[in-house]
Amino acid sequence: MLRLVKARLLYSECNKIVDKTGKTAFLSMRHAQTRNNNQDTRIF
Repeated sequence: MLRLVKARLLYSECNKIVDKTGKTAFLSMRHAQTRNNNQDTRIF
């Protein structure tokens, strides 16, 4: 339950950031995150 609330807060924060800086920053952030996830799976 708490984790869901935190995720929702984080999501709203991301939306605010997108509103300020535009879509490109959000897309690059998503890309970096997927790259990190790929690295994590490679490590494990």
